[in-house]
Amino acid sequence: RFLKHFHPLVFTFYLIFSYRCTLRGIQSASKDVRISTVSGAHLNDNEDRDVNKLWIVEQQATYIPNLSNVVTKFSRIRDFRIWSCGLKFLERAKLKPFKKIVVLDLFNNLIEEIPENTFDDLTNLEELKLLNNRLQSLPENLLWKLNSLKYFRAQENKIEALPANFFDGTQIVE
Repeated sequence: RFLKHFHPLVFTFYLIFSYRCTLRGIQSASKDVRISTVSGAHLNDNEDRDVNKLWIVEQQATYIPNLSNVVTKFSRIRDFRIWSCGLKFLERAKLKPFKKIVVLDLFNNLIEEIPENTFDDLTNLEELKLLNNRLQSLPENLLWKLNSLKYFRAQENKIEALPANFFDGTQIVE
């Protein structure tokens, strides 16, 4: 089951519509969990193609489930968030279907380590948030293929220092 919310955001002269799908009932203690279908009612006259945000919040997900069918159903996802789910492990294969996302937010989980090639397929990524996890270090080349990356956040971890050339190849502004 999932719920969708419509949030109009007003910026100076532009009106940007955001339509979010929040997945509920997720239990992913094994790396073999696959979400094959989602169901729910759309708000107003929205459709699957209008969903541009996919959020998993306060669920039980040690691993990111295989969401390739969900990404196919909601082909315009640009924002993917997993908040407060007890997420411990990240796998490149589970993130690969999200090639079009510009925001990846993994706030308040239990991630201790990130393999160096985990984000390599997310070449459109502009914003990466790893706040409030248990990270002690990050691989030197973790971001090297993220040429569009502008914002990186990893506060509230146990990281004492980043490698000298950690941000090479990115467009980090903040």
